[in-house]
This record gives sequence, structure tokens and C-alpha cells, in this order.
Amino acid sequence: MTGPTEGPVLPTGAQYEIIGTTSFGRAVVTVTEVAASLRSFTVDDVDIVQRYPLDAPPSRGAGIIMSPWPNRVDGGIWTYEGDEQQLDITDTEFGNASHGLLKNTPYRLLAHSASSITLGATIFAHPGYPFVVDTTVTYTLGRDGLHVTHTFENRGALRAPVAVGSHAYFRIGEVPTSELVLSCSAETVYVNDSRKLPLRPVPVSGDFDLRRGVKVGDVELDDCFTDQRYSDERTSTMLTAPDGRSVTVWGDESFGHTVICTTDVFLDEHRLLVDAIAIEPQTAAVNALNNGIGLTWLEPGESWEASWGVTASL
Repeated sequence: MTGPTEGPVLPTGAQYEIIGTTSFGRAVVTVTEVAASLRSFTVDDVDIVQRYPLDAPPSRGAGIIMSPWPNRVDGGIWTYEGDEQQLDITDTEFGNASHGLLKNTPYRLLAHSASSITLGATIFAHPGYPFVVDTTVTYTLGRDGLHVTHTFENRGALRAPVAVGSHAYFRIGEVPTSELVLSCSAETVYVNDSRKLPLRPVPVSGDFDLRRGVKVGDVELDDCFTDQRYSDERTSTMLTAPDGRSVTVWGDESFGHTVICTTDVFLDEHRLLVDAIAIEPQTAAVNALNNGIGLTWLEPGESWEASWGVTASL
């Protein structure tokens, strides 16, 4: 672990490392103090997430935890018990509240072993979100890969809406991401408006039908997929390299939505443009505070837990 002991403090605070032996190789994960972001994940020195510079904030929100809502809220406006709520606008391009309230928050270290780490952060009342919710995230490396568990406890006096997502960008070593095949069993995708907000769900078709796999370089996506068929009680989205190596992002029954975003403007450690792909498991749909899709409501004192993870064949 590196921490703010001497000299300049890193933009994402302490860097926590965990190491584990998986069924597909020796894995090393780095999680940051700020936003509990998954900053790096290597297996036998092969990068399977796109890391961002140590001396900079996460590029395009890489690896951050998105909570108490994932992705966008339309105009930052929603209604609670008949009262209009106005969240801070953090997506200035489209005029939305984006990625929740923890993306710049330092997490507390709660437990740390060689292969597991638990961090905690409290969501205190904010403009537009008048609730108090304790959250934790546990990253654990085991035989089946990386397992990530989120917990929530409503510590306030009001019934509180919560959801969570992760914003990691994936790759397979030095294979150009454009050459990877993307597959996802989702049968439904949300049609977006010009501000990246969902209008309606429709059956997947054309470039949005990922069930048989499509080459990443052949599609342009920033879309929310749902209605995935479960395998072993998990949803899954997979990247496969031409040589057969693969990485799979899975979610439990609470993670019913996945945002997939292709981009060519991500900056790596050397300030070079890379073609990483964001695979974002989410417990709720985009704009969930308004449409309610996948949103979990916690009564005062009530708790909730949800898990996702990453496995591979390398």
C-alpha cells in the first residue's frame, strides 16, 4: 500500500493492493482510497482493466463506484414524496447529475488482508438526496477471480433509494480492444435520446444484438442493456481475443443492467489514447431515480447487499 505519508498526496489517495492465485493465474489488483476505484487488475502481468495515471484523477471515471445512483439523472431532477429534488449537475455536456455522490469521496479502510480489502464510505445528505446511507465495498481475489460485494445500510430517518454500479474499462493485455469480440446475453436495450437518457426498452437488434458476439471495432455503444439470461444465477458480458483468451464481467441477480461504452479518448499512464471498453454492471437502469427501474428502497435501519465480479480464461 502507498499512502500520504511524505511528499505530495496522490490525486486518488492511498493505493491498496491485493494479491491472489486464481484458476487462471496470479492476480494483482489495486484499489484507490478515493472512489474505491479499481485502478488496475493484472493476471500474470497481463492487464485486464485499463489503468489510469497515478498522478491524475480517474480517466473518464475509470473503475469508480457509482452510488447511490449509477450513470445519469435527467437534469438532476427527481421527485421524492411529492417534493421536487435538485441534484448538483456534474455532467455539464448533457446537463445531468452523473455517477452518484461518491466519485470524489475518500473511503475508510475497514479491513485489509493479502487477498481482500473492505472500504467504507457514508453518503451524507446532499442537495437533492436528503438521506444518510452507510456503504461498504469488498474486493476479494479467489480461485474464480475477483469478487466484489457492496453493502448498504440506511442510517437516516427517511426511506432512501439506493443503487450501485462500477465503471471499469476492460482490455486483454496488448490486444487492440477493437479486435476483441464483445458478447452479452441481454435481450433488451434502452433507446437513448440526444442527452444519453433512456427513452424506452426495445428488443436488441442490429449492432445492439450482442448475443452471438460482435467485434468491438465494428460498433459504437454507450447504452444500457438488460433482460440477460442467467448462467449459474449470474449475468455475464464477455470479451474474447482472437487467440481465444477471454474476460467475463458477471453480476448477481441484483445486477440486472449493464452499460457498455466504447471510447477512443481514454488516456493511459503514458497519456496515450487507448481504445478500452467500459463494461459497467449496475443494479439499476440509467435515470433510475426517475424511472424507478431496478431502484432499491431501504427503510430506516434496513440493509442490502449485491455482488459482481470478474473471471477470465487466459
